[in-house]
Amino acid sequence: MNYNHALFLNPYIESSATSTMMLFPPTGLEYVATSAEGLAGKITLLDLRQEKELSEPDKLLAFINSNKVDIICVSIGWDRQFEEICQLLNRMPEGIPLVVGGYKATEKVNELFNLCPKIKIIVRGEGEETIREILKGLPLENILGISYRQGAEIRHNPNRPFPDVDSLACPDRSLRRNEYTLELNGIDVANLSFDSILSARGCPFDCKFCTFSLNPLGQKRNYAARSVDSVINEIKSIKAKVILFSDDNLFANPKRAEEICDLIIKYKIKKRFIAQARIEIAKYPTLLEKMVKAGFKALLIGIESPHDWILEQLNKGFNQETIRKSFAVLTK
Repeated sequence: MNYNHALFLNPYIESSATSTMMLFPPTGLEYVATSAEGLAGKITLLDLRQEKELSEPDKLLAFINSNKVDIICVSIGWDRQFEEICQLLNRMPEGIPLVVGGYKATEKVNELFNLCPKIKIIVRGEGEETIREILKGLPLENILGISYRQGAEIRHNPNRPFPDVDSLACPDRSLRRNEYTLELNGIDVANLSFDSILSARGCPFDCKFCTFSLNPLGQKRNYAARSVDSVINEIKSIKAKVILFSDDNLFANPKRAEEICDLIIKYKIKKRFIAQARIEIAKYPTLLEKMVKAGFKALLIGIESPHDWILEQLNKGFNQETIRKSFAVLTK
């Protein structure tokens, strides 16, 4: 085993308890940390939004040193706090490999190498398979999907093809050091624990405004759905009372969505569900009825604009009349 203690770090720090970002577990990082299991003596997952006592750099560095961490993996997914995260990376201990990944890291590879001289490797794109090869100690030149330092040079290996979604283990929630609760504006909503699940990756639509239709490498993650059984098994394992389906659109395949609802009802899974959808879901009243029985309480529907000319520009595929007719059904 090449590493004794691997640290997976979500570096974002929320200055206010009212931030809605506090709701969401770092699912992407959890997928990668789970993929690393068995390849390091110990794996620690830290979410600095929740670890207030470690949010100060000096205390985090003390944690790293006292726990003998020998590889650090950091996820950078967003533009926000980018400068502060770079400052944190520059304070990481010398001699410990620093691996960075995530959407924003993929987008800003060269900038990150310039700003953060301690970064050794940047994982581009989806990182589950890549982190396993890094931890196994494969020669860096043979690992697809990474950029890395070699002396004074930066090398960029070819992109890694997207993995089969059913080949990926669902996040090991036992790695968490804290629970997530449904708090809005700093108020605990009925003491409800909160979690998220990703039942598919990618989206079958091509809205022009969408920043995620292509990843920063120019790769399109075509819609790829997990098996229904794997989704249900993961839901059964989740202790939280409220679950968000973080798919771009859970209902891209209405038949599959109906199967998920059928099994939730069959197994009498008593949870509350939230999902993202398009207004086309109004075309499926039977599915809507099953969603109510299964415990769906909220839909996040991207309308984007009430103006037909803007909807056409955005390539949304519907107009104002369709919106009105759809919401007449959804209101029922």
